[in-house]
Amino acid sequence: LVCFLLIWTFAILYQYPYREEARDHITYPLAEVFPRMAGIYGGEFIFRKSQTLASLHRTHGHAYTVLPAYPLAHYLTNSIPPIPIDWAHNAEMDYARNRDWMLRELHTHTQVVFIEKDKLSQLADTSGYGSALALYVRTQWQLIEENEYFEVYKQAATE
Repeated sequence: LVCFLLIWTFAILYQYPYREEARDHITYPLAEVFPRMAGIYGGEFIFRKSQTLASLHRTHGHAYTVLPAYPLAHYLTNSIPPIPIDWAHNAEMDYARNRDWMLRELHTHTQVVFIEKDKLSQLADTSGYGSALALYVRTQWQLIEENEYFEVYKQAATE
């Protein structure tokens, strides 16, 4: 019985990868967007979101970052991350302790910030998985563009 339950559980969970659609919908070759993802497939959502990120990178250049989290975005666009984190959740970067340093890095090295729209409801989460850095950008920077997947901000002229 235990063996059956383990096999059944694995078979069910195997069909739903972390942060992705059901396995039978993962049919989009991500290398069409980012050649560095050769051999990797995604669902329609991640494929379209990746296309949008690639387009934003072409439009706005290398001095961008994605908040709260788009791991490997700079690897995929062959650019150097302007801030030293890929996962800008409060718990991941100890925001309370590193706030001033992180804001200085953001202001010094970043021209535009792409904020993931599908994560907006999580930004104010106080459990540690919110992103005070993304909230700061949304309130202190200027919204210059918006699409289905991202809000695009640049530093306000007074800063």
